Amino acid sequence: MQVHNSEILGLIGPNGAGKTTVFNLITGIYKPDQGKILLAGVERPLNELAPHKIVACGVARTFQNIRLFNNLTVLDNVKIALHTLPQYGFLSGVLGLPLVRRENKRVEATAMEFLNLLGLAERAHMRAAGLPYGLARRLEIARALALSPRLLLLDEPAAGMNPDEIVELRELILKIQQQFRLTIVLIEHRMDLVMAICRRIVVLNFGTKLAEGSPAEIQDNAAVLSAYLGGDYGHVAG
Repeated sequence: MQVHNSEILGLIGPNGAGKTTVFNLITGIYKPDQGKILLAGVERPLNELAPHKIVACGVARTFQNIRLFNNLTVLDNVKIALHTLPQYGFLSGVLGLPLVRRENKRVEATAMEFLNLLGLAERAHMRAAGLPYGLARRLEIARALALSPRLLLLDEPAAGMNPDEIVELRELILKIQQQFRLTIVLIEHRMDLVMAICRRIVVLNFGTKLAEGSPAEIQDNAAVLSAYLGGDYGHVAG
């Protein structure tokens, strides 16, 4: 499977097809039995690197099941992702030097920029646990963006959202892709969202690539229809 620079690629397939496993392989949570995972501009295959090194190469993700620091504020959830931004050492931090205060203000200002972008600034000081579901999804995306990724992996971001929230999510994904010139891989079961924003789609089934093509090609692919619905759909694709 190849992902092209600055595209939004849809990764779809029936439950258990291996979609989230692909993300876990890319981010170093799992190690592949064979093959390589390559990212342009990185000398070593990603599968030879530790997860934190992969993040440093420019890969960030969200999760199928939201994973926020629920006891921290919305703002602190994003500030954690900016932990490499402050330019001071351990001793300066212990002594509370003026440099530390300036750097901490810079981190907070940067975190607020991401919250503004995601429409969360007014909730910056509330606990993440108190966020409505759709806004919790937005916070997870804000935290991922704070890592300054080149490749953003979104794992079912529309899960649990109502139709209005999905429309807002669609516009948000397009906005951040253009603003940050991101390459995005989107796992999603909401086909209306996938078909609306992805020019190319890869379909997995039982851990293998079943099909690849444009939304129109995927919609008319007999093997894809059979995998999702069962039965023989050869007549659909002619």
